[in-house]
Parts: sequence; structure tokens; C-alpha cells
Amino acid sequence: MLPRAALALLVAATGAVGGGQPAAPVRCPAATQVRLVRSFVAAFNAGNARAVDRLFAPEPAFQWLSALGPDGRAGKRAEDRSTIGAYIRRRHRRHDHLILVGFGSTDDQGRINLSLLIRRRADDYRPPNLIPAKQDTTCAGRRPSLIVWSM
Repeated sequence: MLPRAALALLVAATGAVGGGQPAAPVRCPAATQVRLVRSFVAAFNAGNARAVDRLFAPEPAFQWLSALGPDGRAGKRAEDRSTIGAYIRRRHRRHDHLILVGFGSTDDQGRINLSLLIRRRADDYRPPNLIPAKQDTTCAGRRPSLIVWSM
């Protein structure tokens, strides 16, 4: 049997909780998710790369910011957090603009559906401008943050 201090170190090092399972991510409550999404849309539309960057969790919590269309971000490119600022500035120069049309509903426990519906317009973006999107958040760190944005 492990001494209590050794067991505590093992749990802390592996992130394990009862049963040896990794600790579950701490998703933000619905109201916080709505605030983060609205803040992202406003910062994106303003071309405020610094504000967008602050909305995303630092590594290793950050997962991706993906986008189809011009200057597309997919795969490894979407997972590269260091390129978010340049992407936001490029899209702002092309007058890329988002309007949040729909946000996922909440269930009876207050959990939010992560899907979004966004109207997107830009000088170089011509597909149907109503697109599905998704987001995810974490409230595990010092401040609530986006960990995923896909559109």
C-alpha cells in the first residue's frame, strides 16, 4: 500500500481521480459560454487580434480554431495557437464579419449544446453565408476561456 503522500503525488502527476480515470475538463456554465462566444464575435469583427488571443485558453488546454474558406485553418494549422493573431488581422483586412444567429439550447441541467449558427460575410467569402459552427470552453484555469472554435 502506498503512503498517503506518495498516493497524493501520483494522483497529482497523472491527473487521476477515483478509479484511475483522468480528470474531466471543467466546461463553463451556459451563461459564461454565451458571454465568451459574444466576446469572440465582437473581437473578430473589430479585428482585435489581442482580444481574440486573450479569449483562448493557453496551451495545453487550447485545442483548435478552425475555419473553412479563404485563409482556411484546418488540421495542424488550426491547432497552432501562435497563428491566431495573424489570421484575425488577415480576415479583418478582407472585411470578414460574423453575426451570431443561433446558439445551442440548454438542457434541464443547464448544460449548453455547443453548436452555433453564424452568418458570415467577407470580400472573398462567397458560399452560402449561413454556416454551422461550434465552440467549447474551459473554466478550469484562472479565467473562463475558449478551447475550441470551428466555423
